[in-house]
Amino acid sequence: MSDSMRILTYNVQMRSALMEMGAPPSIPPVYTAPQRAALIAQAILDSPEEIDVVCLNEVFDEPARVVLSDLLSTEFPYQVAKADTFHTRIVRPPAFVGDIVEDVWTLTLGELPNLAGLALGKFEDSGLFLASRFPFATVPAPPAVIPLLPTVFGRKVPVVRFLMYRDASDNDKFAAKGVLYVRLQPPDVDERHVFISHTQADTDRAGENVGDRRKQMQDVAGFVERCVEESPPFAKEVFFLGDLNVVGYADLDDASHPSGPDPEWTTLFGRPGAPLYEQLVDRWGRDQCPGLVSGRNDPGFTADAVYTPYRQRLDYVFSSATSRLVAQHVRIDRALADPHGVLPYLSDHHPLRADFHSDEPFRTPATAFDIPNRVDFTRSSSLNAGRVDWYRVDEAGTYDIDLFNTSAEVVFEVYLGDDFSTPQPPYRVDDDPERAPRFVLVAPFFIKVFLPDRHGESNYTLRTHRHEGRTWRDAIVLVPEQSRTEWFPNRRFNLNTADADWDDSDSKWFLVETPRIPLPNPVELSVDVQFAVVVDAGVPADVQLTVGHWDGVTPPATLLTEADPGSDPRVVWEAKENEHFFVLVRRLTDVSKKVSFTIVHRAPINLLIARPAVDTTLTCQKETSGWGADDIALRVRADGTVIADVPNSIIGDFEDDSVRTVGDKIAEPITTYLEGIEVDVIEEDDIDDNDVGTGVIPRVEDAHAAAGFTVLHEGIDGRISGSLRIRVDDGWYAFTCAISRWHPSA
Repeated sequence: MSDSMRILTYNVQMRSALMEMGAPPSIPPVYTAPQRAALIAQAILDSPEEIDVVCLNEVFDEPARVVLSDLLSTEFPYQVAKADTFHTRIVRPPAFVGDIVEDVWTLTLGELPNLAGLALGKFEDSGLFLASRFPFATVPAPPAVIPLLPTVFGRKVPVVRFLMYRDASDNDKFAAKGVLYVRLQPPDVDERHVFISHTQADTDRAGENVGDRRKQMQDVAGFVERCVEESPPFAKEVFFLGDLNVVGYADLDDASHPSGPDPEWTTLFGRPGAPLYEQLVDRWGRDQCPGLVSGRNDPGFTADAVYTPYRQRLDYVFSSATSRLVAQHVRIDRALADPHGVLPYLSDHHPLRADFHSDEPFRTPATAFDIPNRVDFTRSSSLNAGRVDWYRVDEAGTYDIDLFNTSAEVVFEVYLGDDFSTPQPPYRVDDDPERAPRFVLVAPFFIKVFLPDRHGESNYTLRTHRHEGRTWRDAIVLVPEQSRTEWFPNRRFNLNTADADWDDSDSKWFLVETPRIPLPNPVELSVDVQFAVVVDAGVPADVQLTVGHWDGVTPPATLLTEADPGSDPRVVWEAKENEHFFVLVRRLTDVSKKVSFTIVHRAPINLLIARPAVDTTLTCQKETSGWGADDIALRVRADGTVIADVPNSIIGDFEDDSVRTVGDKIAEPITTYLEGIEVDVIEEDDIDDNDVGTGVIPRVEDAHAAAGFTVLHEGIDGRISGSLRIRVDDGWYAFTCAISRWHPSA
């Protein structure tokens, strides 16, 4: 496990009570920092994957700082609990908590730029907080330092430094924004050099304060070289993390880049000559998800904003460009950020977690083992000490995926190429112990095989089977609006069975199921077969299209409807929720002829997907002009039926830039709708007509053209992340959510 290192960065938005009572005024102040600190600390301790280093931004509140430090100290005893201009608060066993004056670091590690005059104008510290399982690396204390050093340290000085930025603007200029450096000494390996920062924020538009951030990044570049005592490329292991307030774009991903000049991400991190390009690599944008033909196109949103783009990637994990460690997996830890209904929110950002290990084959999504395009695949391997194996599949379909021959607990997770943070659930979890978990997936998708307990070791065999539609058990699931091209080989495909009460010889089986959650009324389903042709001859081929009703447990299917034979048959029928249908395409052309065809299923059903909870949010883009904070309540209706009625006592008051988690306040994780989702934002202080704003989340097919709805990201599986802008009196609110035609759990 010595090469394994798991690190977390999280902007926790723990403003002090004084900051909460600042401008704009909130009366009474929204002060939840200590409660949120307790929930966040416990979530970190309960993480299913053991974290080694925790890096937090915006820990300004003193009571919250104490809560974090005390709770985390059981597993993270080495802490920099506060980094300020004239002192640094160190927590170190046994039972030492104290402020070390800056002279200790200056006399030991050398002078930094003298910013004492500038520091006197700061009302807050840096807000940076670091907690580690690993001890601090130390250096001998010079004689002049020994009288200044607490006796518990003996004659050793922990290698810790803080550099305050000389350039900052807007509200940020009142805090000691800067970069914190900690040198850590994990057991049995070389030292790890960790830098964390929270750089200049924008207020009204993206890129507004790019000049300040460029100067701050130049400060970081020089500070890193000084602390590491090397020029790039580094031979040492260097990490840089934090909320950098730079909108992240995938390297060279033209679809993500705005028109005009290169975005700030490119000029700072994404091209030669950028301040950190030769030193450090953005492990999300340049490595895991670089976009374009890589198939790894996850935008990695970590925060909502009051200006476009309304959802942004602002939080980063960098490591040295020449590191011998690779980022096995970088993910947004949405589960850690979920308030589970206990509080209105935990933070306005999402935590970012990275798992590092030695560079070996198949350890990252970028170096995944390519599973060949065949029906059945098997590969045996072994894992130990926190290592991970990744596999990539470039063929969409219905798959059975399972692990065998394990001597310890080995598990797998499946991720789509545009979402490396949310594991794909199996399709309608099957309790049949004789069947492997079934997944319905678009491509590319990735399989991660790992040991939840990184101290263990095990052999394993991964097996995948892609359904061909040969039998009812091998049926291919049809997803609404996702067309598939299939074919019959130039020989008999299968024989007539008793699994349908009509002739199913030489037929390909497909499965259509309606959601198990309620529908407001029956809906019309359809399946079209198009372009049925004899492959070698290029002439139309005749096929028979039939639909049978199935009880969802055992065959036979009962014939429901059929289309006239031909090359483009179509069937239409009516269905309620939780119904099951087999769709059979039978080749009528001679079985010696190879026949291809395209099949597509359509249904007028839409889904509001409320989980992960932190992906469904309400943001105050512009507070109303009334006195004090907005006393907001929220009501959500699907086709007229209320699915969430959230009072102000639950969701809390709102000021400009306030973000509240909403997904955990909607009772059902998935809701069906046929026409639209109405969202009412209600200002409760004085309910006039203009104190209730209403917007409509559109059907998926109308999302790009719907008034007030902005598409933020369209997933490769058809899901849409979008932001609905709602006017309330003279203020503006944004309800951000995910909608889809289909979900494997529905």
